[in-house]
Amino acid sequence: MKIRSERPAETSDTLVLVRGEDTEQRFLNTNLVSNDLTRAIAAKLKTSETGGCIALELYKHYRKGGPWLRYSRNRNNWGYRYHTPLSTRALVLRAIDGFDAAGLIVHDRKQPGQYNNGRQSSMRATAGLIEIVREVIGREPIPYTPLRESIIMRDSGGNLVNYRDSRDVDRMRDNVREHYHVIAGAGIKGCPVEQLKRPFIGQWGRGGRAYAGHQQLPKLQRERITFGGEIGFELDFSCANLSMAYALSGAKIPKDGYSIDGFYRDHVKAGVNIMLNTPDYIAARWALAADIERIDRHRVGVPQLSDDERISPHRRVEAKHVIQAILKRHSAIKFYRRDYGLELQSCEARIAEKVWHGMAKRGVPCLPVHDSFVVPMSFARLLDDLMKSASHGVVGQSLYTAV
Repeated sequence: MKIRSERPAETSDTLVLVRGEDTEQRFLNTNLVSNDLTRAIAAKLKTSETGGCIALELYKHYRKGGPWLRYSRNRNNWGYRYHTPLSTRALVLRAIDGFDAAGLIVHDRKQPGQYNNGRQSSMRATAGLIEIVREVIGREPIPYTPLRESIIMRDSGGNLVNYRDSRDVDRMRDNVREHYHVIAGAGIKGCPVEQLKRPFIGQWGRGGRAYAGHQQLPKLQRERITFGGEIGFELDFSCANLSMAYALSGAKIPKDGYSIDGFYRDHVKAGVNIMLNTPDYIAARWALAADIERIDRHRVGVPQLSDDERISPHRRVEAKHVIQAILKRHSAIKFYRRDYGLELQSCEARIAEKVWHGMAKRGVPCLPVHDSFVVPMSFARLLDDLMKSASHGVVGQSLYTAV
């Protein structure tokens, strides 16, 4: 590694570490595959093929607005299942440490055995690295490489975990491949066309949502997606988590569970989902107060709270009243259940799989966005029928749908 780049003292591309800072982080992609672009980047940086791949990952993460990429230096967290020949622990650490020595990344390196508060090592590209990669890429499109492993298991700390294959796992993997084969040949424009990945948390009954790059697009941009020139159509499950909780409790699903007289619908929606994902009232009240502040500021176009500002006491009072109204309106279901949110996410994932794979079996491209789906307009009726039958098959009742 022979190129050096000064660490910029104050630039938008550098984030200074603050002890205890709660920054959103993503994991470094372990599906490192070399191509003409990554080899050109490696040649420019005078690094390995692995280094070229990592530099491109850092650049893509920067383009998406992500602050940090996490990775593990602990050999116990490197599972053979998820890594390509270019993404072995030795090659990855050698490339990252080279970038660190050359001043091309901001690096929060954790030492084995260090008290890390559950955090792994993380890194972010400096302006120097971004500029070098941007120069190499020019206007060329960044090639997409399908994942080596689409079914992912992580522990509660986010570390990759190996697992034994089974018929169910093989079926999920085959479904993902079949889905990608259909969407890859559908002439989709307006969004990334990527293979789905399905991360589970600790066990097969937790998590399992299907993720891909198109889900990061805001709704207005998703409205511009076309399929071979045909405009797309997006359909949502209405009040998905709340409706599934009702169905699993054996109670009749309400038409619009987020509507409560005297309260903003967005406040109720935030409260319901917080209460379904939080184990106690105190934590739910604080989280909802923060969400109400964020929602109201966004609605009137006021800047969000800065790090040194506190949520006012009247927001906590407002959150208390919203929670009381939710408990009264939805007395048929139980809130504050530990890990209930992950269980509901697992139900949602199974329903969604029946939808996107059901469409794929019919040769119809379908882009899942968690609890909504985008298909060619001519298949809108089929999508609605499939969403209702899929939800009935998983939770025993058909969930309401809405455009």
